[in-house]
Amino acid sequence: MVNLMGRRLAFISVMVIAMAVCAHAENINSELSLDEVIGKIYDPNKPVNYETFREIGLSDFHQVSSSRSLNIAFRSNAFKTRDQYAISFIEFRVPPELDKGVSFMYMELVPGRCYELSKIRQKFALTSYVLPPNPHAPLADASKEIFYETNLGETSVYIKASSKGECLLGLTRSRN
Repeated sequence: MVNLMGRRLAFISVMVIAMAVCAHAENINSELSLDEVIGKIYDPNKPVNYETFREIGLSDFHQVSSSRSLNIAFRSNAFKTRDQYAISFIEFRVPPELDKGVSFMYMELVPGRCYELSKIRQKFALTSYVLPPNPHAPLADASKEIFYETNLGETSVYIKASSKGECLLGLTRSRN
């Protein structure tokens, strides 16, 4: 009986510690505001690289694709910016050689709080961008998102916005 109680207590203790570790891992916060994070991604004078992610405050990425794929994908945990915007993840892809740097990165915001696109529309000279319809998506989904782009020379930045073009949903930077 005492041995069974000890096992239960040990199990409960391990579960509490595991939940605390998970909660800590999920509550990563950047010291930058969302404006500053977007500025780091948009900087035409600097390619997105590992240093960019460190400057944002990210260092823990997990691999989400095979090492044998065309590009190896890594994804961060969720985090919040200094001004409390929640980011679902930042994902980046590198060629298997790894020395060619980041070829693609994507940041997705958690739905709920609206980061107004008007804050960056003029600053980054956003122009409308039309994606071809996805033949696999329901027709009703076609009008739920609006896209914008900015050409930075060797790379481009694409913005995914809500249906009325007022809230930022996601941001992509990729090589041209």
